Amino acid sequence: MKRILMFLVIGLGAVNGATLAARQQAPASTAAPAQPAPQGQGGGGGRAAAPGRDPANTTNERDNVQIDQFIGDPTNVTGHLSHGGLMTRAILTHGNPNVPGPAGAVLEYRTQFAKATLLPKSSTPLVSINNQFLFYVVSGEGRLDDGTQSWDLHNGITMLIPPDVKRRFVNTSADPLDMVMVEWPANAIARKDILVRDVTLLPYCEENAHWNNMSKCVFTQADGMTGRVLLVMLMPMTMAAPHPHTFGTEEVWTKITPGSIPTLLGSELRDLPQYSAFLAPPNGITWHAQINTSKTETEMWLYVAGGNVQTPAPPQTAAANRGGGRGPGAGNPNLSRDQAVVDQANVKGKPLK
Repeated sequence: MKRILMFLVIGLGAVNGATLAARQQAPASTAAPAQPAPQGQGGGGGRAAAPGRDPANTTNERDNVQIDQFIGDPTNVTGHLSHGGLMTRAILTHGNPNVPGPAGAVLEYRTQFAKATLLPKSSTPLVSINNQFLFYVVSGEGRLDDGTQSWDLHNGITMLIPPDVKRRFVNTSADPLDMVMVEWPANAIARKDILVRDVTLLPYCEENAHWNNMSKCVFTQADGMTGRVLLVMLMPMTMAAPHPHTFGTEEVWTKITPGSIPTLLGSELRDLPQYSAFLAPPNGITWHAQINTSKTETEMWLYVAGGNVQTPAPPQTAAANRGGGRGPGAGNPNLSRDQAVVDQANVKGKPLK
C-alpha cells in the first residue's frame, strides 16, 4: 500500500507541474468561481474544475471541505423498518452538499441510500409505496413478488420498483437477505412495472474508465431510472484516476464487497468498509478515487449517478459505444450498450403459486 500511495503522490505532483507550466504560458484567468447549479439540473456527468480553481494544487483544509460530511456508514446509525419488515440502516440521507452539515446528509435528488436486511425465514407484507426504489442483493437468497408473479433473489439481482406498485420480500433461507436500498421521489420518467436484472448476465459497458474501472451498465433512463446505475469493478493492485465533479452532480459510490479499501477524497484518505458510501463532493475541486491494495480480490461498488432529470434519454445502442478507455472510435467487441443485449439479463417473473 505504501508503494501505491507513493505512486499517487508522484502522479499528483506531475499533474501539478504540468498545471504550473500551462499557467506560465497562458494569461491569468479572471473568471469568477462557479456557483451551485439550480436543483433539477444535475446531469451526473460534470468533471471539470470550477473556473479559476486548480484541484491539483489545493487541500481540503484550504478549501474548508469537511470530507466526512460526504461519507456514510450504516453501522453508525439507528435502524428503522421499511416495507413493514426490512431492517434498514441509512448510509446517506437527503440534505444539501453545498453547505456544511451533518455527516451523510448530502443527497439533493435521492431520499436515502441504506442497507436493508430481511431476517431468515421472514417476509414483509404486500405493500405499495409512493416513492421509487432500487434494490441490489449483496448476499442471501429469497423472493420478490407483486401478488401475481415472483422473482428469485440472490447475489447480483437488481430491482427497479416504480411508485405505487405492490411488492413483497420473502427470505427463503436460514441466512439474512442483505441488500443495498436506494429511494427517491416519484417522477415523470418512472416505469409502470417492476424490472429485475441479473447483473452477472450483463455485458461490460466500460473498460478502463478513469484508468482502471471496469463497469456493467445496470439501469439507465431508458429503463425509467433517473440518471444511471453501474456495477463498477477495480482489479487487484490498481487505482482509479482522481478527478472532481461539478455543481449539480450527484454521484454515489456504495461498496458492496467485504473488507475495507482506502479512498481518496481531496487531500485526505479514508478507509471505507462494506456497505459504506460516499458522495463525490460536487464542488469542482475535490478529487476522488478508490485504491485497491489487495493482490487477489476485485473490489466492487454500486454506482448511482444523476440528478432530477425529467425527460428520458434515447435507448442505448451499439453505435453509442466508444470503446471504454480505449479512446473515441476504438470499438471493443467485449463492450456492449445495445439495449437488446442488455435486456437478455432481464429476469422474467414466474406465476405466483
